Amino acid sequence: MTGYTSPPTKNKAQPHWFVPGYARDGEGFSIHFTPAHLETLEHLLAALRIIKAQQEAMLEYTYPEPKATTHLIR
Repeated sequence: MTGYTSPPTKNKAQPHWFVPGYARDGEGFSIHFTPAHLETLEHLLAALRIIKAQQEAMLEYTYPEPKATTHLIR
């Protein structure tokens, strides 16, 4: 997926995210963002950061070695 900002209009740039090949016609589509989307995007980013941190923590986790015990059968 490619994200970029389109050329500025008279007053502002219009940020959007182009998603290639995922529309019915295979041409892709764009998701346009406005300042009204800022809070929602911040929540999405925070959730993705939490998921990333959880995944990294799981990669770094190692199971503890079991303690040596005496055999129960004599």
